[in-house]
Amino acid sequence: MTNYTPRIAVSEQYVTIFGQAAYNFTYLEAAMVWVGETLNKGFIERSYNQTSLQIANALGTVIENMDGKHPLKSRLAALAERFVELAYQRNRLLHARPYTATGGEQRLAYRGRQGQDEWPIEHIADAAFAFEKAAIEAGDLLHAGGLYATYES
Repeated sequence: MTNYTPRIAVSEQYVTIFGQAAYNFTYLEAAMVWVGETLNKGFIERSYNQTSLQIANALGTVIENMDGKHPLKSRLAALAERFVELAYQRNRLLHARPYTATGGEQRLAYRGRQGQDEWPIEHIADAAFAFEKAAIEAGDLLHAGGLYATYES
């Protein structure tokens, strides 16, 4: 629908950075699934229909069970831990609810099992950056780190 004109009032900048954060997380999740696949054949298939946290926990188990002498194990473990944190952050962002801020702007806020967060645009931008940074690190491990090189399709 190319001629869509939104009727819910929210700034274009806010929606744009929200969309970028959501996209960056999906990119990160895909990269982490590929990390899992290179370490444990069939990980991609097993990840279908799993939540981000289920994927993160499964990846953590795969890395935990790796040979302790693997040159990337400590980096992979740190990234997997970060992915768990980022999955919680993503959940707090995507499960937030709209509210009207003091100045009348539409914003998002989360209140639930994972605590409370208000989502001003700066916090969403920080999340988008954190998701992107972790995705790039995962890509580096896949390519420059040599995980793809050892993967047998």
